[in-house]
Amino acid sequence: MDDTRTEKQRWLDEAIDLCPEIVRPEARDYLQPLLKRCNSKSKKTFWQWLRLQCARNGYHNLLSWMQDRRCPLEITKVRDGFHYVVNGDVALIVVANETEHAVWRVPVSRLEWALSLYPVCLKRLPALESYEATQIRRLKRRLRTRMPFLTAQQRQAFEREIEGLEESRRQTYEPAPRFMLVKYEDGREKPVHRLFIDAQRNDEVEAVDGDFLNFTTAKIRVTVEPVTVDGLTIAKGNRLPSAWSEELVVPNLYVVNSDRSQKDFEDAFLQTKSTPQGDIKTTLRIQPNADLGKRTGVNGRVMDCGSFDPLTSDERVEAGLGGAEVRPTDEAAAIRRKWLAPKSAWGTRWG
Repeated sequence: MDDTRTEKQRWLDEAIDLCPEIVRPEARDYLQPLLKRCNSKSKKTFWQWLRLQCARNGYHNLLSWMQDRRCPLEITKVRDGFHYVVNGDVALIVVANETEHAVWRVPVSRLEWALSLYPVCLKRLPALESYEATQIRRLKRRLRTRMPFLTAQQRQAFEREIEGLEESRRQTYEPAPRFMLVKYEDGREKPVHRLFIDAQRNDEVEAVDGDFLNFTTAKIRVTVEPVTVDGLTIAKGNRLPSAWSEELVVPNLYVVNSDRSQKDFEDAFLQTKSTPQGDIKTTLRIQPNADLGKRTGVNGRVMDCGSFDPLTSDERVEAGLGGAEVRPTDEAAAIRRKWLAPKSAWGTRWG
């Protein structure tokens, strides 16, 4: 029996052991003959095959007991003491330095890439500022800048709020230590999380949950509720109820500021295009040197706003702009008549 066959049999035995004892004989009689037609090479694909088989022929009740998250974890030792555990779609890799240990979470699809980086170094990061500490710092700054303008009651309210936050901070637990992985190449230190998302030199990378060892996903909660603006309550759409929230699963690592993304954004919206030689293209519908007196910006685009109609002296005086340095009334009327004339009357100059 080859190794693949042995692995599949072991995975099947683990799945059947999750069922109650009274159900196991029936589950084995149904699944054991089907195992020879299973071509799975990994535990993940094997469980996909197993779910499909249980969903057929009325054996879907087995799925209430057969769940891969209940299986014992697989521990494998590779490459000079580099240990990892496969738990569903996530690989948990043990990383350590001289005094500390941590867990590096990587998607199973990138496990081989992660193992190829060995050796890596575990580096401790400073702890994140707590919510209470942030609020205390902001309140102290506001109190310091507004002190000359506050009454005694207002100062006491600030001081009571600061004391309450300090008491809450004393009762909180110490924050969990934060780490990151670095790899040394050619005498340079390269953060592994930047290599994972292929960040450029000037890109700023952040983690949703603050953990730079989590290369998988994180959950965020988006809350939408009405806000009051100038005495009016504004709500998004016509949803009922007006306040609602939802959880989203997003990649934990993301780029905050990227030169490459900014350049792609500018290239998508900038109407001045360049030739391969670096010159400005002159075949655009709106030329780079177009008369902006007849056009204006609308939603990031240059749009035609109609013909130019200068104010007369009387109109400028009425608008409070004064009457100096404006066209005479007769000249402005002549320009207005010319723009409103049929196009055929413009002659060769305007044709």
